Amino acid sequence: SRLAPPSSDPDPAFVLQSFEGDLQTALEKIQDVMNAEPEELFVQLHSENRLLYGVFVAQACVVFYFLVFRSTVRASKGEAALIRKFVERLPAYVMDKQGIEGVRSFFERAEYSMLLTDEYLLALPDDDDPPPAGAPSSAV
Repeated sequence: SRLAPPSSDPDPAFVLQSFEGDLQTALEKIQDVMNAEPEELFVQLHSENRLLYGVFVAQACVVFYFLVFRSTVRASKGEAALIRKFVERLPAYVMDKQGIEGVRSFFERAEYSMLLTDEYLLALPDDDDPPPAGAPSSAV
């Protein structure tokens, strides 16, 4: 036996007629929610991506500071110590005043200028004076 179409029967026709707009409204709301969900997801992903990028940049700066900058400062301090040892070993008693002035001018802006004081330079003999007794001669 065949059933009559719902529109011919008065009870299903009433139900379909009275709730027809509700079905359309509900489908539109579901569609709005489905369209809004990816947009919210993309906004959240974008903010998290920006946060991760900020953490990466901060981490790169910290790594740069510890690996590159600090190792460079450590190496430069080692080089400064080597230069200090070199200057301390310079045979100043063999050098003339011009040579000592050249060394002094080289280290004038550094802490090493404390090694060559004015009193020391004034006490040096002129080029015409013979070296002090017991000092090696500069002539070879």
